[in-house]
Amino acid sequence: MENLEYVNNLKPGDILYLRGGVYYVNETINLMVSGLSDAYITIRNYPGEMPVLYGSDKNILNGKIKFSEYEDGVYYANLSRSPLYVAQDSERLYHYKSLEDLLKMKVGVKGGWFYDPSTKRLYVATINGTNPSLSRLHVSKLYAILNVQGRYIDISGLEVAYAYYGIVLSRGSSDCVVENCHIHNINRGIHTGRGVSNSLIQNNTIWDTGIMKWPWDMVKGTDAEGAGISLSYAGPGNVVRFNRIMGLFNGIAASAWGDLYNTSLIRDTDIHDNYIIDVGDDGIEPEGSGINLRIWNNIIVNSLCAVSLAPITYGPTYVFRNLCINFTLLGFKLNSEYPSSGWKYLYHNTVYSSITHPSNIWRELPIIIGSTGARYSRLITRNNIFHLSGNNYIITTRHTHDECSFDYDNLYQNCELPHQLLKFALVEGTDYRDMNALKTSAKIEINGISADSRFVDPEKGDFRLRSNSPCIDAGVAIPNFNDDYYGDAPDLGAIEYKP
Repeated sequence: MENLEYVNNLKPGDILYLRGGVYYVNETINLMVSGLSDAYITIRNYPGEMPVLYGSDKNILNGKIKFSEYEDGVYYANLSRSPLYVAQDSERLYHYKSLEDLLKMKVGVKGGWFYDPSTKRLYVATINGTNPSLSRLHVSKLYAILNVQGRYIDISGLEVAYAYYGIVLSRGSSDCVVENCHIHNINRGIHTGRGVSNSLIQNNTIWDTGIMKWPWDMVKGTDAEGAGISLSYAGPGNVVRFNRIMGLFNGIAASAWGDLYNTSLIRDTDIHDNYIIDVGDDGIEPEGSGINLRIWNNIIVNSLCAVSLAPITYGPTYVFRNLCINFTLLGFKLNSEYPSSGWKYLYHNTVYSSITHPSNIWRELPIIIGSTGARYSRLITRNNIFHLSGNNYIITTRHTHDECSFDYDNLYQNCELPHQLLKFALVEGTDYRDMNALKTSAKIEINGISADSRFVDPEKGDFRLRSNSPCIDAGVAIPNFNDDYYGDAPDLGAIEYKP
């Protein structure tokens, strides 16, 4: 199967089954038809089989295009246009901006590529230094494997790999479903165009390689700055749930950067029950109006920032019952060139870092809320567990925190240093070194506690509360958020204790 042009002959109610096997896609498959609300057009795997759609250049894989030695372990081949993605087997290679940088391996790990448009040469250094002709080199020139522009389309059960984008829901599409797909070796797994609305993205596994090995500052601002799921300038009514995302620069990005005050974008959206691990920047990144944006029951492990609310311009944005584990810089990012002035509610999150040494790039230990230069207002926190293992601030803001309210949280710092050296909270430029000072002087966390939460086994990822946890019954009732609590009052954190 070289292409699927005939997909545009599909009618409402049609189901196109793809048989198992590897299919090389020469050009982006553009699906430009629509179903009906009661008669979706479906493209899916044949039951029990897995169709695999690769954007790799087959002529390179089968050896018809040969590589010749250039120098110092770098090889070249003639290629008519620039690739968008290159991998050796499943290991992504870094895209260098010059041949000189490729020869120097400036990213610090072996393997990389550079395309010279003046000579139409692709230069490649493999991970093991061998001629790329002897390796399984995936070179893709595809913008996307599948591009959907329509309504009432269901894409299910496909494996998609080796392209810049995996599956795209183009501008204006609505009421589409992408589910049960395995998407890998891409820069953005599932991407929505401007105004995409009422679509469901669920039960997909999305991953990439390379990103976590490369320095952050050599990925940020480059073509490797991607995301597992990107709701780019998306409209209302979208749901992103039950997805597993690994190894991308961002996990789930819901951004209207450049149009942050547009109230028709990044709103009325649910992001829940996703598992996001090993991402180079933000686990979940909503940027824009954030009107009725709900983020809950997600697990985010090993990120730079777990959740970036930088900025939310209107709100309300609700972030509740998420597990945010081992972020290297920020639990909740609130700083950007714009103040985060929309209403933001953080309820029942467990935010935990066991990191005790600063990263080489940032040279500081993790902070939970804000940063030492953050500008934000209208932030409400209730019933959270904020746990740091290193000496840095749990709450920070250097500017007036108008209409903010912090209470009924557990702010705990597992750090054995003399009291005068402790960082605990930084509020409007004033240091507070413990909970008592924060309560009495700053009038913050009046009903909060500062104690070891006594998780069952945090080293193994078990953040349930033990029966003797001080977080049990230490919270406050919040209608519609914790109505089903056990005991005398809600517990703190993402997981209610159940005896």
